[in-house]
Amino acid sequence: MLIGDYTLNETVTLQTGKTAILTTAPETDTDGYAYTGAPDSVCTIHRGDDCGTMIVNNANLTFLNITLDGENKPGRIVENSIDYAILTVNHGSTLRNASVEGDGGAIYVGEKSTLEIHDGTITGNSATGSGGAIYVAAHSTVNVTGGTISGNSAANGGAIYVAGTGAANVSGGAVSGNSATGSGGAICSAENGTVSVSGGTFSANTAASGAGIYLPAGSTLNLSGAPGFYGNTAATALPAGAQNGGTAYTAPRQDIFLAEAQADPASIRVTGNLTGGAGSIWVWADDPSHYLMLKPFATVADGVSLNDNSYLAFRNARPDSETLCGGSPDLTGRKGDNAAWMYWTGGLDVRFEKIDGFGQPQSGAVFQMFTDPACSVPYLRNGEAVTAASADGSAPALPQGTVLFDKLPVGTYYMKELTAPTGYVTSIWADNAGSAIPNVYIVLVGETTMAAVGGAGVLSGITAANISDQTARYTAAYGLKDYAIFLIDGDPASAARGKAVTTPNIAKYGVMNLSTLVRRVILRKVNSTYDPLNGAKFDIFRYDGTRVAENCVSGASGCFWIGSLPCGEYYLHETQAPSGYTGNKWFTFRVNDTDAPGTREGIQLKESDPDTVPR
Repeated sequence: MLIGDYTLNETVTLQTGKTAILTTAPETDTDGYAYTGAPDSVCTIHRGDDCGTMIVNNANLTFLNITLDGENKPGRIVENSIDYAILTVNHGSTLRNASVEGDGGAIYVGEKSTLEIHDGTITGNSATGSGGAIYVAAHSTVNVTGGTISGNSAANGGAIYVAGTGAANVSGGAVSGNSATGSGGAICSAENGTVSVSGGTFSANTAASGAGIYLPAGSTLNLSGAPGFYGNTAATALPAGAQNGGTAYTAPRQDIFLAEAQADPASIRVTGNLTGGAGSIWVWADDPSHYLMLKPFATVADGVSLNDNSYLAFRNARPDSETLCGGSPDLTGRKGDNAAWMYWTGGLDVRFEKIDGFGQPQSGAVFQMFTDPACSVPYLRNGEAVTAASADGSAPALPQGTVLFDKLPVGTYYMKELTAPTGYVTSIWADNAGSAIPNVYIVLVGETTMAAVGGAGVLSGITAANISDQTARYTAAYGLKDYAIFLIDGDPASAARGKAVTTPNIAKYGVMNLSTLVRRVILRKVNSTYDPLNGAKFDIFRYDGTRVAENCVSGASGCFWIGSLPCGEYYLHETQAPSGYTGNKWFTFRVNDTDAPGTREGIQLKESDPDTVPR
């Protein structure tokens, strides 16, 4: 027990195997956590000019009703220097004004040792390295159940820095007003560090990144209970007019910062349901893959069935993300059903145009997304199949014929047209019995998905150049390609059946339906005086570039094709000209839908017709 103030001019070292309580009279209770009466004044121990670290703890040391003042002179206040040393900060104790060139401004928790903070105040300390108040070394632990850690600063971990394999457990107390010029205003973890938070408050902490808790790849934050996060803001300036946390902050709320790449496991683990008192926890992810649903921002421990409070506790801290910063939590998982992960419902909007054979927009088509090429496993959102219909044009944001699948997670999907507009069919192929083979499309969402082309399987014939040519949208905010859609060849006679094909270019033309109204069409090759020409060879294409027939050769009558064609616009490519003429020409013709049913159209192509190239 101490009475009065003291000045330390040299380091005090506690011997191994001892237990000591540094306190102001009167004595503590036997449990060392509460004391039986307030002293007339709390004893203060000041750092002298020649003292470095004030106390080296090789034992089991408790601070109770005592103030240790570093006087802003070089050196930390206390250091656990050996394995299994235990330091406890209890009621009425203050550790303040220490300044260190290096790590651990007030307290350095050496390897395999423990720091217990049950009460008291740690304030006004600084480190040029990590841990303005506390540095937790490898295999060491700090347990915070009460007290206040405030006004401390460091390069990383303004209040607490957790080294790899170290651990910080916070179940109470307040961590407020701490700052880091780098990462983690309140707590910064290193790779393989573990932070567990089930209570306490984190408020008004600041940092360049991760104003509250900073988590690099390989670290873990276990969340449960009722922690409170309030006004932890990063130095990053928000875009003009952007709001964050529902308030016009000048800097973004960053209660938790995830510095993870796409391939890294999610650092946040929800180990128990968060209560209503948890408030809003604003999570900022450095990699946009979190907001595009490429990876979860949190995983859920086995046996934890998430409730509404757990979902409502989280908010998206990115002002430039797809979900923005509205009042809705914008989360997905399987609420109440032992969810294994938590996602932002960001994703990417996938849209295309529905057209007829003349290229005109059509309403009334219905499409559905699946997760397998056979379209037997529907893609579900909140337990329901995801479908989209081509718009009728009544909504200004959706012109007629537009099909919109909003906020699809990054990944690979298969799309089938369930319902065609009235007067149209959903297929361009039929099997040997004449039954329609539904058109199936592969939908690649997100740049990383589109990069996985080639090899075996459906995408074996698709190249990076095809992806670049048929990417439908570009998100400038992320610098990411959004999505590409390819038709899967369903022709029973095709060697490419079951493979994605580059025609039609859906980004350019959209998805086309064939009309149920057909005409008998005769195509002939003639000269300028309508004399038949033989030996010409043609390929026939629909409006969207899909092939109807190839290598059609004109005979003595000039005729090279007789058959029925659905109404629409078509292209002819003359790949071989008759003797004495030049080839490689394009022509167009229309099979009109305004004539009476059964009308037969005879179409003659003059060699002198101007070249026409598909749009």
